[in-house]
Amino acid sequence: MVERPRRPSLLFEDLEQGDENALVLERAHDGVAFADPDLSGEKLFDRDLLECTIIGARLDDANLRGSRLRETRVERAEATTVQLDHADLREVEFDSCRFGALDLFDSQVRIVRFSGCRLGYVNLRGSELIDVTFEDCTITDLDLGGATVSRLALPDCRVDTLLVREARLGDVDLRGITGLQEITGVEGLRGATIGPDQLADLAPILAAHFGIEIG
Repeated sequence: MVERPRRPSLLFEDLEQGDENALVLERAHDGVAFADPDLSGEKLFDRDLLECTIIGARLDDANLRGSRLRETRVERAEATTVQLDHADLREVEFDSCRFGALDLFDSQVRIVRFSGCRLGYVNLRGSELIDVTFEDCTITDLDLGGATVSRLALPDCRVDTLLVREARLGDVDLRGITGLQEITGVEGLRGATIGPDQLADLAPILAAHFGIEIG
């Protein structure tokens, strides 16, 4: 039986209203609600956010490299590309976000949930994922190459391409995925669970990997 990932348990009370200038200029924020900030192109390295909400943000080419997010919700954010590499996320929710590319490589991603998001390229290469859920999401390319993953689920998700070369997977439930057209690094699927219908759909990919002809 596949162990299900834990989900964030977020409770926001008496949040202080913040503005985008404070978010740009100050590194640490605790218990602050940010509404409709335009952070396009901003260099936001090493930000610390604890028990914050960010709603309706524009994040085109924003760079949050090395940032730490704790017990925080990001809702209805939009961006062509967001840099969040070398980050540390714990108990974070992304709700109804639209990202062309989300760079989360070489990051710590723990108890994180993406819900109702439309995502292009999700780069989690080399990251450590523990208790991560993508729910009701559309993802073009999900890159887990070289990642260490424990308890990942993708209920009601469409994923076009899955990249798992040199990934280390445990309790990874792929049964909720539809539309999968390509898998790169099939050997990296060890430790994942798929459904019987998916196995039939993936037969050509698996056959090509192992050099098997289907007559």
